[in-house]
Amino acid sequence: MLDVSMWELAASGAGMLFNLSFISQVMLTLKTRDVDGLSASQWLGFTMGTLVFIGFYANLHQWLMVSVSLVGLFCTITMLCLIYKYKGVENENRV
Repeated sequence: MLDVSMWELAASGAGMLFNLSFISQVMLTLKTRDVDGLSASQWLGFTMGTLVFIGFYANLHQWLMVSVSLVGLFCTITMLCLIYKYKGVENENRV
């Protein structure tokens, strides 16, 4: 059985809450294709921070947190791709 402390469970719960907000933003952006007001630099910061967390948790052998962070990494990279894909699409359609 996994030896998981209450703090690790609480942290993974917090990580999943972050992931749910990331997932909802990804879903909304896929549906509307509206990236107006989304900051690529902010999402790049989320991505870089998530990479640091993955390295940190891997160093501590906290694989539950690594797996939670990998979901977040997938979401942040997806958002960056969507921002760059849809940036300027609305302006092109208005002309």
